[in-house]
Amino acid sequence: MRKARLILMLCVLYASPAVKAHPAQTALSAAQSALTTSIGLLRPPKNLTNPQATNEAKSLLSFLVDSYGHKVLSGQQSLEDIFYVEAISGKQPAVGVFDLINYSPSRIEHGANPTGQTESWIDWAQIGGGIVSLSWHWNAPTDLIESEEYPWWRGFYTNGTTFDIQAALADPNSWRYQLLIRDLDAIALELAKFQQDGIPVLWRPLHEASGGWFWWGAKGPGPFIELWHLMYDRYVNIHGLHHLIWVYTVGDPAWYPGDDYVDIAGMDIYPDGPTSMVAFWQDTQNRHEGTKLVALTESGILPDPDKIRVDDVWWIWFSVWSGHFIWETDPNYLSDVYHDPDIITLDELIDWKNYPHDTSPPSGSITWPWNRIKIPEYADLTIRADADDADGTITKVEFFNGTTKLGEDTVPPYTCTWNQIPPGPCSLKAKATDSTGLVTTSEKISLFVGSEALPGPVRFEAEDAVSDGPSFSTNYIGYSGAGSMRFDAVSGTGVTFTVFANQPGNYPMIIRYLIPLGSGDKKNHVLVNGQLVWTPNFLNTGGYWADFDFGEITLNAGSNTVRIEHFWGWMFLDYIELTLPCLNPYPDGDFNKDTQVDIDDLAALSAGWTNPYSIEQLVDLAADWIQ
Repeated sequence: MRKARLILMLCVLYASPAVKAHPAQTALSAAQSALTTSIGLLRPPKNLTNPQATNEAKSLLSFLVDSYGHKVLSGQQSLEDIFYVEAISGKQPAVGVFDLINYSPSRIEHGANPTGQTESWIDWAQIGGGIVSLSWHWNAPTDLIESEEYPWWRGFYTNGTTFDIQAALADPNSWRYQLLIRDLDAIALELAKFQQDGIPVLWRPLHEASGGWFWWGAKGPGPFIELWHLMYDRYVNIHGLHHLIWVYTVGDPAWYPGDDYVDIAGMDIYPDGPTSMVAFWQDTQNRHEGTKLVALTESGILPDPDKIRVDDVWWIWFSVWSGHFIWETDPNYLSDVYHDPDIITLDELIDWKNYPHDTSPPSGSITWPWNRIKIPEYADLTIRADADDADGTITKVEFFNGTTKLGEDTVPPYTCTWNQIPPGPCSLKAKATDSTGLVTTSEKISLFVGSEALPGPVRFEAEDAVSDGPSFSTNYIGYSGAGSMRFDAVSGTGVTFTVFANQPGNYPMIIRYLIPLGSGDKKNHVLVNGQLVWTPNFLNTGGYWADFDFGEITLNAGSNTVRIEHFWGWMFLDYIELTLPCLNPYPDGDFNKDTQVDIDDLAALSAGWTNPYSIEQLVDLAADWIQ
């Protein structure tokens, strides 16, 4: 809550009333959670910063990611106000938002008695199946001013204490630093109760730091980030709290603790009237390049669902502040919001604790033939591939030469026989699809059919090319080289590669790219030597890197330019890869590359690999290759 807002509600110690049961009902099925491409949002990956996160935390994040962009979860601060909302609308919010303020040791020292509060929130979550968000207005560990103007209970404000976070952090041996640790550990004990009962927590500590009105932000971004890291490390690695989903309240970019310490980005906004707050949402989306969910973690109003739909601004959840912020909301409007089909309430929550969360793509590779070998003209070749999926099953493996599908197999060992292969270069790959629909494309295998010199793939990294607009990015793991280039600038800007060919001709090209989940397909220009050759439609890749088989481009002997130019919609460009003629022929049959062709090459061919050929067949094949 902001500096100028009333905080009297924070001082009230509520009893734990009987919580009315709300059985979870399926209102958002897996089918309804299908990704849409009409909305202009970026859907982040389902990865938590803590690799040891509990299954319940993983399931909650997975549910939130799948809801993002077409549903908003309702949220309300404090149990008393949750029951007020129910009295008006007949419904409770899906997210209960609670504050650990009175568990601050310096407040307990002054008579605060929060006994039973944590348990009442756990009861609410268990009985109704609700989602819990916790914040902590941390009363300073010591040095409270305690004057008539600034009483002890204002000790979380900068003007309510002289506690110096920068000085305390600078000396881990000091008694003030030890009080910091004492306070962190006291709150860890309360957080642990949720983990013991299998309840993940949307944990929003140290909020609104860059505003400066709270003591944890009074000394600038450096001490704040150090305190955030200290809390994260202590909670995860010392207290073993693996049920926390870390929510950072967005402020000045210099205050960001880092992607490795933040799971969700939130904003605290107190507008004058009902609005979607679209500008704030878009700014946070863009700032994090779609890698974080965006929540309205505090608000003085109920967002207007009609404006949410019109503006396409889909907070993953909202949380209205307590007291008059919700009590003075028009009752008819409050009821309309809670009955809106795009606002998820408690009774509409699915069993999110068991929501599927293992969404890793399958693995796959071609095991035969090996890369860069020759085969005779019009030979028959049995292609073999391995594929596996850590969290599901493989439904099929498809085999391709360039963009031409050669066949598929649904049971291991995955094979495909290609008959009467014509002379020329070949680019083989296998695509493995798992039971969730995720697809992985194997590394390409380059072959040459016939006796000519074997062409080879040459990769040109986007970050090494000339950019006149796209920006360097290291988002989305799995990129080649140092990173990728993000096409987020104005139309007409792009990346230009210089390509050398030692002879003119037509050469296959691959474009490696990524489009974030939920962003839709993107059309961008491809120019060769200054001439537009195609405006291909780059299909959404769901946040994973993918190969675009462009086909052949015509190159001159010598230097050429290949340009990928921004036309509509952003994407990430990793590299282009061209199959160009080699300067030196590959020695036929010399598999161990010792410049001789002999029986040792057969040993090199079969060593360490369960090959699909008998020794007699290998001898025949080797004879063909040697010829």
